[in-house]
Amino acid sequence: MSDSWALSLIIGLFLAMLAVFGRVQLRSWLAPGAFFALVWSGFTLLALVGAPHYEVSAAAIGWIFASVLAVYAGSLVGAYGLVISTRQREALPATHFHFPCLHRILILCILLGIGSSFVLMKSSGYSLTGLLSLDTLAKVGHEFSVARYSLTDAPPLVAQLLLVLVYASPLFGGLLFVLRPSRFNRLLVFLSLAPALLVVLVQTTRAAMFIAGILWLASYLSTRVLLEGRAARLFTRGHLLVVAVLIPLLFAGLTLPQLMFRRGVAVLPALSDMARVVRVDFLGSLSAFSSSFQDTWYHDTAPRLGISTIGGLNRLFPSQPKAADIYKLSGATGACEGTSNITTFFAGLIGDFTLPGSLLVLFALGLLAGWSYYRVVQGRKLHLPVLVAFYGIAMGSVLTSIFRFESTIAGLLVFAVYLVVSKLVYSGSRRNTRE
Repeated sequence: MSDSWALSLIIGLFLAMLAVFGRVQLRSWLAPGAFFALVWSGFTLLALVGAPHYEVSAAAIGWIFASVLAVYAGSLVGAYGLVISTRQREALPATHFHFPCLHRILILCILLGIGSSFVLMKSSGYSLTGLLSLDTLAKVGHEFSVARYSLTDAPPLVAQLLLVLVYASPLFGGLLFVLRPSRFNRLLVFLSLAPALLVVLVQTTRAAMFIAGILWLASYLSTRVLLEGRAARLFTRGHLLVVAVLIPLLFAGLTLPQLMFRRGVAVLPALSDMARVVRVDFLGSLSAFSSSFQDTWYHDTAPRLGISTIGGLNRLFPSQPKAADIYKLSGATGACEGTSNITTFFAGLIGDFTLPGSLLVLFALGLLAGWSYYRVVQGRKLHLPVLVAFYGIAMGSVLTSIFRFESTIAGLLVFAVYLVVSKLVYSGSRRNTRE
């Protein structure tokens, strides 16, 4: 336990107080300012209490507090005075909104998303029956891991295009789960994570399952706000049940393939090995950010113009320096020892836009999120993609930016296009009916 642990814990408690204050002022845990503060107060306290052996500087936690405060202030400005409004609309039934062919589109996304892994395997000379063999999966996973880390990974264009639907699938799944909760649809909804799970098994890229789960939850929460307004609750028995199922699935998808297949060995790992991976990569991200923050806050470095947080920008700015820093987790010994390049969302923002610039970006993020949240509260479904993006960024920010990958951005665009088209079709059908 480091000397600054007690001070860091106090700042973490102030973060929790800010979250509670936001809940009271904004009247909902799902209001962007309160939600972002809740995520970071919970994660900070969990990391400090659950892994006290990792050194975390009080300055880094103080910066996190300032960053959360910037999002909170931006969300207040973005609300345009609606925060203090006493008007509370009633919950709207799902039939009030028109989402044509939703379950069919989800089925199509699931099948084509699974096709991404099939195409990749076929291009490497493996048959689809290889998915039924752990030894073959171990061989495939090891081969793709070596290619990826040696920068020789060049998947076919068709596989990359179908990968977009791997991330669009959970977005439609979360939407369908709220709107049409039949038994068949619920089964379909959880199958929306199957394409991402297959990507993890074949390519051992843990980010696929993590991002898919985050997008599912973000879509689910946004749709609850659309139907119920500010009355939408975050802490319910149903939500706790969903989290109890989804989080173990995410952790299994994040750790099992890495330990089993990256090394080419199809042997179930020991629970201690799985716990170590979770401890280092998840709880250790706060310590890695602390090391990153101490190394960069006093340096006058050139901004990377967003290439660490937004996928595809590295193609527009190829001359910009890339961030590939790996940090030793200070204070860790024995089974807790390790290194990590998972440095949270904030480290990438600082590298991309400098310290003051990152606060401005976070303020703008809160402003846009606050504006979209209260439009969704008013029942305007076209603002859903922006709110989904914010919830996704907030929940994923404890590890990284979920929009570092172009496929994630494209998946969100597919979701947004569907909402726009459904709005246009519904408006046209209503106009024809009146005529």
